[in-house]
Amino acid sequence: MNYVRLALKEEFVVNKIISFHYSELPKNSFYPGEKHDFWEFLYMDKGEAEITAGRQTLHLKQGNLVFYTPNELHSLKGNNRHAPNIMIVSFECDSPAMSYFKDKWFYLGDRERQILSTLLQEGKLAFQRPDNKTARLEKRNPAVFGSEQMVKIHLEWMLIHLFRYGNLLHQEHRLSSAAKEKSDSKITASIIRYMEGNLSNNPTLDELCQHVHIGATRLKKLFKKETGYTLSEYLTNLKIEKAKLYIREETMNYTQIAEKLGYSSVHYFSRHFKKWTGMNPSEYDKSIKARALD
Repeated sequence: MNYVRLALKEEFVVNKIISFHYSELPKNSFYPGEKHDFWEFLYMDKGEAEITAGRQTLHLKQGNLVFYTPNELHSLKGNNRHAPNIMIVSFECDSPAMSYFKDKWFYLGDRERQILSTLLQEGKLAFQRPDNKTARLEKRNPAVFGSEQMVKIHLEWMLIHLFRYGNLLHQEHRLSSAAKEKSDSKITASIIRYMEGNLSNNPTLDELCQHVHIGATRLKKLFKKETGYTLSEYLTNLKIEKAKLYIREETMNYTQIAEKLGYSSVHYFSRHFKKWTGMNPSEYDKSIKARALD
């Protein structure tokens, strides 16, 4: 029997990564224009910022993703109100289909954000955080098995997905809310939204159970399965991330932040913050400002 070996067509091939990082920036961030001979995308995970790309200026909000074409001058400026969290990946790809992304920006839905989230997770397993002075991306040694290939797979997957469905993602829409069905993922999403809306009230386990109308044992089990965190760990992480945002936005002092997030005292807040981040609030503030000056 003669076997036919079909060569698989590859529309997007990414073999080289130049930069890969996730950054929490101050609200007054400013990065002057730069250009380079490779592709780059910027995803606005939280907050807002104004970017220029060639001749166009865009006000990016949470969920927006924009591409910079090779040799296109681009810059970023904070709006002094909402501190931005951004993900930036630059890479080489010579596929003719990349021309589709010229002057394109997207508003990502749940599916696209999940692809991007996995890409970020695999990138953290494959690469070390770049040194602020050189900004040179370096591989982890040793890296988790297959992590570099997973970066390649998910980056190419995202490019294919955006090429296929990008026209549906241009119009801005609200981040999709969970349906009312009681699947584990929907319950988890509902709990997270409830936590986010009640950080200052320190919601109890009973309150969370009442919110989604299920028992404590099931809720604790499914939440840990879906997120990898216990309920208390996730709530603490939300508080710390919100505290970091408030610090970067510089609209409140530490005492006000502690009160806003339901801490009994600024001293308890400071100890809690250091336990989770390795820095006290003032040290974190200084590190963010120093990073903005590099």
